[in-house]
Amino acid sequence: MTKDSARKEAYRRDIIARTKMARELRNFKQHKVAKTLGISLEMYKSYENRTPLPHYLIEPWTMIMGVSIEWLITGEEVQRVIPMARKIVSG
Repeated sequence: MTKDSARKEAYRRDIIARTKMARELRNFKQHKVAKTLGISLEMYKSYENRTPLPHYLIEPWTMIMGVSIEWLITGEEVQRVIPMARKIVSG
């Protein structure tokens, strides 16, 4: 496995783990989240086990879970992401 593919795999695993973690912390049942998102339970389960949420579900999912999109993607809140943007712009 190349360094790039290992990085992509770690990113994928981290998003999947945060998807499950957020739901469990809220004590929500998978079938309720799936119904609220308008998808099947089987599809939702896949987002907690093997496939990251598709783009069109990220915003509604974060609203249901009460987390930021930045947290889902990076594991950090907004104030930690913005300094990196400044580094890219200034560097």
